[in-house]
Amino acid sequence: MECSLFALLACFSWSNLYLDSGISYQDRSVPYHYWANVSPPPSGTGAVETSYLSTIARDDQNPYYRGAIGLKIPFRTIDLSAEVFHESSIESNRDHGVNGLAVRATWFPFRGPK
Repeated sequence: MECSLFALLACFSWSNLYLDSGISYQDRSVPYHYWANVSPPPSGTGAVETSYLSTIARDDQNPYYRGAIGLKIPFRTIDLSAEVFHESSIESNRDHGVNGLAVRATWFPFRGPK
């Protein structure tokens, strides 16, 4: 196994590895669902009755940060890439972000031969 892993690393082109980051502003946020306690029991009564309110809300949590690490493989007219990324709100501490994997193909119809 070490030999095949070493051969893979030896043939791997580090020049196609990239780091990407950016900050974006979005016109609307992803809706989220939350439950809120709207009527706590009176203190000292020992009551256990509780009412909850369920609602869906949208908050602007701009700006958002996105960081990624990926690999791009260029061909004659198509570039293939795969990356792992994290995107989250810089402003909000309630937003735990989104982790993801993206696979892309970018076509350049007017690119000449390499």
